[in-house]
Amino acid sequence: MRMTSRTRGLACALILGCAASMPSRANFTCSGPISYMGLSYNGSINVSVGFGIWGICNLNSPLASGGIGIEPSTCRGWYASILASKKAGEQITLYFTSNANTANGAECSALGSWVVPNPLPYFLEVP
Repeated sequence: MRMTSRTRGLACALILGCAASMPSRANFTCSGPISYMGLSYNGSINVSVGFGIWGICNLNSPLASGGIGIEPSTCRGWYASILASKKAGEQITLYFTSNANTANGAECSALGSWVVPNPLPYFLEVP
């Protein structure tokens, strides 16, 4: 069956209309050199990229906040990556879910300090 250009145009319009009506979820990122990194007695990895010190995961048990859960196996990978980046003097980027779409904006400072951020980061980017 051959599609006419009119049929093709209507199909494209329908697909684009459906895609445009879907709710979108943006995110925000917090980036910077690692200004603080610590490991607490219970296995919590605490890190700062300049906006506060956040407990981002735990080496011994799952950690969940704001609908995001980080397993210990993921935490071990993040820990190794953060250690390597700190030693190399490189910056990292943490990605958080939000309706915002900013980088290093007010959302980063609003997470607080010496807290488990809500939500937890869902992605860690290293160079």
